[in-house]
Amino acid sequence: MNARLSGRSATIGLSKLATAAANAGVLFVAAHALDAAAFGVFGAATAAILLLGRIATLSCEHAFMRLRALPEHDGADAGLLGATLVITAGLSAVLVLGALPVLSAVAPGSRWPVAATVAAAIGWALVELSYWIFLARGHHHGALAAQAGTAVLRFLVVAAVAVTLPGRDALLVAWAGSGAGLGAVAIGFAARGAHWPGGALVATMLRYTRWQGVAQLLSALGGQLAILMLLLVGDQPVEAGKFSLALSLMFGIFLIYAGLFEHLSAEVAVRGAVATRRFLSLAMRWTGAMLALSVLVLAAEYLVAPWLLPAEIWAGGSVFVPLALAALVILAHAPLEALLHGRLRPRAILEARVIRIAVIAAFGIPLSQTGDAAQMALLQLGAAGLSWAYLCVRARG
Repeated sequence: MNARLSGRSATIGLSKLATAAANAGVLFVAAHALDAAAFGVFGAATAAILLLGRIATLSCEHAFMRLRALPEHDGADAGLLGATLVITAGLSAVLVLGALPVLSAVAPGSRWPVAATVAAAIGWALVELSYWIFLARGHHHGALAAQAGTAVLRFLVVAAVAVTLPGRDALLVAWAGSGAGLGAVAIGFAARGAHWPGGALVATMLRYTRWQGVAQLLSALGGQLAILMLLLVGDQPVEAGKFSLALSLMFGIFLIYAGLFEHLSAEVAVRGAVATRRFLSLAMRWTGAMLALSVLVLAAEYLVAPWLLPAEIWAGGSVFVPLALAALVILAHAPLEALLHGRLRPRAILEARVIRIAVIAAFGIPLSQTGDAAQMALLQLGAAGLSWAYLCVRARG
């Protein structure tokens, strides 16, 4: 049993690492294939893809995994899966009908990039759904293929297009086309056996997932909002590109954060919220170890990046260092969020994320017009620190 569990954990970890490396590889290829301004637009498109994709799923993938384990839904796997697909299809239709006009308005004359961004977002959503459906059913190798396999194939397509048809629009269309196609294939395999759900089952899914979906969207928005503001509000594509590239180097730290949070959430569930002192001792040791590992990763990236990245996009320590510090502060959120989950206070986590987004938006809008990527990175650090302080207060209460 322990060997099987270790094998499954290794498979999931490998999937996360391969996906992060492939996504960073796409930005690395784009950084070398495009000029600074075009790369800034490409980076903003990747931010929009993540946010729109998160809207399309509304965290239904997590709701499916949780609800199918409840006794009252025993034997309702096919119906729950059908409800997940119905909600995702509806939200994807909203994206096509709503996001296309909005994005076309803010990016006039860019019909193909806008359409590609929406298509890639839907493809990303389908891949995420496929990954979690496979996980929920215990098909870990299927999950590996759905998430990491599609990410690697997308990277290979983008790399091939960068060599043969370099250009911003060509790279976006290649990424979107491969993402949407691979997402459709993945969900086709993952969703086999789904049944048309009743209205009550769809309503149950929506009630469970709406707040978690908002929290996940805010979490994604925290990192991507600065890129969008620099491009769309400040009209600074070069600065948006610098920020996007530095943020992509934080993928590994966010991966460590996710793993730490999942591990500590399981521990607090086993130990119980009453064993607070014992849990905090364990959490301090694990968090300290993960922070030390993250510092080593960031130091290696900082030393290697100038040798691998174009000088006009690599902004050096002025952007990388504040973003790295912000990533470490976000990593320190993990034990507090796990403890609050154990105490059944998920609203406090949502409130902390709202505080972070509000600070970034309030100061970022004027800063995106008068400042640069380095100042936006400092803003990220300040916002992360405020949300961490708020969690500390709520965890003590």
